[in-house]
Amino acid sequence: MIRQEIREREEAGKGYPLYNILGVFAFKNYKKDVEIREKLMQYIVKATTVEDNDLLLMLDDYATDLVDFDNSYVSSLRDGFTKDEVYKIFAYAAYYSYLGFDQHDKGLGRFSSLRENWPNFCALTSVGLNEDVQEVLKKNNYYNIKGLREAMERIEAISRSSSSD
Repeated sequence: MIRQEIREREEAGKGYPLYNILGVFAFKNYKKDVEIREKLMQYIVKATTVEDNDLLLMLDDYATDLVDFDNSYVSSLRDGFTKDEVYKIFAYAAYYSYLGFDQHDKGLGRFSSLRENWPNFCALTSVGLNEDVQEVLKKNNYYNIKGLREAMERIEAISRSSSSD
């Protein structure tokens, strides 16, 4: 149902409203601890196909918008979270969106010709190379997300090789 609504809004030239994703990927529990819905993110990666990537794009947009501190429209995504918590949520969301993109050879700056709604860069590729984001990820040991350090190293290597061409 959400996918259909997203598709209709996208086709009408509108994005999905933020209230549809508040609390979907991360929230604070009754103890005021951040809970990240990693299993949901894993499911999205597993369920994504070349033809059906709506949920993955939502996860990717969420990751990008979380750390867009200059955009007041998306600031409600950060409400109730500290900056450190926002970066931790970003790390999970961006890593899993990266996995979804990468399984279809997308999102690492490769031209997308199979489907027009596959962006050329995923959140981890476009935002993860930001020095502030990299510093926070390294300082927090990549939040112990297995594979995140390697993904960042791979993205950095691709970025270096494409900028030297």
